[in-house]
Amino acid sequence: MVLMIDAQIAGISGDMILSSLVSLGANKSRIIEGIYTAESFLDNSKITNIDFISVQKNGKDAIQLILEIDENVNERKATDIKHCIIESSKKIGLSESGLNFATNTINTLISAESKVHGESESSVHFHEAASIDTVVDILGTAIALDDLNLFSDEIICSPVAIGGGTVTFSHGKTSNPAYAILEIFKNSEIIIQGGVITDELTTPTGASILVNLAKTCSEFYPPMKINSVGYGAGSKDFGEFSNVLKIVNGKTKINL
Repeated sequence: MVLMIDAQIAGISGDMILSSLVSLGANKSRIIEGIYTAESFLDNSKITNIDFISVQKNGKDAIQLILEIDENVNERKATDIKHCIIESSKKIGLSESGLNFATNTINTLISAESKVHGESESSVHFHEAASIDTVVDILGTAIALDDLNLFSDEIICSPVAIGGGTVTFSHGKTSNPAYAILEIFKNSEIIIQGGVITDELTTPTGASILVNLAKTCSEFYPPMKINSVGYGAGSKDFGEFSNVLKIVNGKTKINL
């Protein structure tokens, strides 16, 4: 079996990959129940509403994550987010593959921030990634992949659109892609490309998830028989294209 993650137009974020997996058929109730578990491992963060709903992005039907949270946190130690993800994963009984994926993904994000700021990984503080929504994206994706038994599949991605222009974050303004994105993709097999707009299309959490899933990057889809397709919508709206991540699951030519 093969899973193709098509991020060549709209890029990728954590909520887009999670929503696309729900669209593909992952158990929505199992994901939401597992995500609520994380509240007990992260102080001062409460999820007041979470759901996956059908939306239209430039005429394309897709699934979008709706997340409302009650928290007053501007920064948080990265190790606190990591602890929450690992302990939640254990409590809900994720598979070994799911736990390893979730752990490796948050480690990728922490390592990138460590390199950017010249700090030890144990000293890194998250700003943009300090919210419980980082946990929601990583833990939820791990649960969804587990539910769909996709960890044993060959996972391929297209070149990834990152957009252009500038981005503003806790330390000011920088050109897009931001420093963390470059560190995450550095030394991976994944190819990045600009895109058609001057906006951020790929987030650090989305990039961290992707490099821990896809070991191969290809401009073209592999020979495959399509079984199912998932469409995950991002929160932004663009006039030039549908802000939707496509994932395609099927059988490779060798298994036809």
